[in-house]
Amino acid sequence: MSVNVSINVSDTIDVEVDNRGSFSVDGSVVRARPFPQGGTDLLILNVSGAARVGGQLLRFAFPSCAATLRRSDPLFLHRASAVRLPATTRSSDDAEDILHRRDFGDLPASLFIPGREAVWLELVDLDARSTVDGGPWRLLLGASLRAEHPDLHERALGVLQSLTGSGFPARLALTIPAVLVTPGGTFKFGLDSFVTATINGISDAAAFDLVRRVGLFRIEDLRRQREGVREPSGQLTSLHLGQADGSLDGYQAYAALKRQLST
Repeated sequence: MSVNVSINVSDTIDVEVDNRGSFSVDGSVVRARPFPQGGTDLLILNVSGAARVGGQLLRFAFPSCAATLRRSDPLFLHRASAVRLPATTRSSDDAEDILHRRDFGDLPASLFIPGREAVWLELVDLDARSTVDGGPWRLLLGASLRAEHPDLHERALGVLQSLTGSGFPARLALTIPAVLVTPGGTFKFGLDSFVTATINGISDAAAFDLVRRVGLFRIEDLRRQREGVREPSGQLTSLHLGQADGSLDGYQAYAALKRQLST
């Protein structure tokens, strides 16, 4: 049996299902697995990408960044209009522990198919630091962005939706309303920035890639032009997030976090 799952006009996944519970997703064979119950995960990510500003292409890389992710219990959209995420110390109030369908902004409608099992999630915190060509760079998201630039903070929300009806394999999409700090200025990602991946488990070494190029806005311009037209100062041309190592133990994860904070 063959199933086509359309995420958006440029992103179609071919899923082949056999009678033994195995699936071929875009040519890779995976096993069906149930979604886990809600919880919080510490992810160690390698983040890289490129941006074009003032006619110059800038490449950046943030190795071994610690990120906090929280996720809901599995749900079926026709059974729930709102879900509760696990509380964290990074939540500013109880209202942020509740997610509604309307909170997901520009994520494709094909990620909210009634009757298909899903998990709703939030990237709670990311503060990636690195040195590129001798200069300091940072990528801020979630709680770290709110602490530095509260007026520019927006939640990084995502959806994990089954490709087959329930459980893994699944398609994941995550909004990335981040701020990129460079030696040449500080930029906010456009509101339509999000990454996607096909995964077979929360702890898999998944790779997430930007769906389309998006604008980069200088934060000074955003603050001056809140009531006017916002013209981007540049463009985010690529963004890649991949787990640094799917088998990091607690000590390695702590060491990676310590390295990040000391940068």
